[in-house]
Amino acid sequence: MQKPIRFVLTDASAPPHRFGSYKPSKKMVQGLLVFLGVLVIFGLGLAAYQFRELTSKVIIANQDPDSLLSITQNQAAKTPIPTILKNRDRINILLIGLDKRDDETADITRADSLMMVSIKPEDKSVVMISIPRDLEVEFPPNSDEYVKINAVHNHPSLPDEAGAGAVALKQVVGKIFGIKIHYFARIDFGGFIKIVDEIGGVVVDVPERLYDTEYPNATYGYQKVDIPAGKQLMNGDIALKFARSRHASNPLYQSDENRASRQQQVLLAIKNKIQDEPLEILFNPQRINGVLGVLKDSFLTDIQISEMIELGALAKTIDINDDSKVIKKVLVEPLLVIDNDPGNWHFNPADKTWAEIQQWVTDLFENPLLRENLEQEAAFIGITNATSTSGLARKTKEKLSRYPFQFAEIANSDSVALQTRIIDYSNGTKANTLKFLEDFFDAKIEQPEKITPGLKAQIVVVLGEDYAEKEK
Repeated sequence: MQKPIRFVLTDASAPPHRFGSYKPSKKMVQGLLVFLGVLVIFGLGLAAYQFRELTSKVIIANQDPDSLLSITQNQAAKTPIPTILKNRDRINILLIGLDKRDDETADITRADSLMMVSIKPEDKSVVMISIPRDLEVEFPPNSDEYVKINAVHNHPSLPDEAGAGAVALKQVVGKIFGIKIHYFARIDFGGFIKIVDEIGGVVVDVPERLYDTEYPNATYGYQKVDIPAGKQLMNGDIALKFARSRHASNPLYQSDENRASRQQQVLLAIKNKIQDEPLEILFNPQRINGVLGVLKDSFLTDIQISEMIELGALAKTIDINDDSKVIKKVLVEPLLVIDNDPGNWHFNPADKTWAEIQQWVTDLFENPLLRENLEQEAAFIGITNATSTSGLARKTKEKLSRYPFQFAEIANSDSVALQTRIIDYSNGTKANTLKFLEDFFDAKIEQPEKITPGLKAQIVVVLGEDYAEKEK
């Protein structure tokens, strides 16, 4: 078994946290917006530097999870923290929400909500990906042991140090997404409620009435939640219930995808409130003191003060009303398959190597609207194998099946072609699809010499020996 990850606190005098038994609620929920991430990303971090006495309680040393797995207090103090806006294409932050009960400490609690937020400073864009807590992952690394990803946070193999589970989750999410997670920010439910109240509530537009008679309460029982439709000012308690509910009578609210979308909706509502009323929040001593008082007890992050200030300044430049700049996604089917075995509900990747999910993340980073554009065009693709490699058309179709294409004729050519060609029978009406295929195959687009009667394909890819060589 791989040695557990180690890191240090910025406050060496802080007592260690010990793991104990976990008491799950009967209806564990997947809600919670990670408020510290909101603070850091959307501006309140700008004020934190004035309260240095709190930093040792909410900030731990930041480490590169790929190389700095074990450092001492002195090493941590000497490790330079890079300026986040220099030499970095993206800033990736893992937001972690905890359903912590009154008799628990943060580090013995499972993660209840996970969201990866990726900010691209160059074009002021954001990609938000919600991760289902029931996704099964290998942990500890290289152990051939599998647990639900929410159980990584309080796994018994971790060291008894504050934030150990959060650092482990950075490693796991980075591995399955194929990216580096630079930071984490963690909050518990109680802190979220208090923070929303401290900033005066948030405005949320509820599409349809949300009625839930099985919403969990603090004593492992249930309570009724009834939120009317329409735009309304929510306090912390209502905002959390709107984000957490998973048993509403309205089918609209019952899917994991919708629940994650509600979390993202409230997250952006908090950003809106801070951005629209900065004088009432950032420069209101009473509110700032209240916010920082909650921070002390409910939050933990490895984002340093100087980096918070930079992130806050960057966040002010992001237009959250521009759908091309704020992309909100949920990791769901068909990338995941659901095993609803009674008593052991869980998700697994459709591709056991995680390659499909990693390609999905890459596409979101490089061209966030790619899949939506391809799905809208719904082009019929034909594939002709004009190589000496048997089965290449079938294998190519399998690769393209990761994208929202429809497939028409899959055939073999009577002759061998040296170069791959893309023949456009759509008369240019499938522009996004053509551009994608042109880049995918590094091939030229041609117009057909004549229209083939009865041909279903709107675009035909003729595979040549150049493509077969690349696939070897």
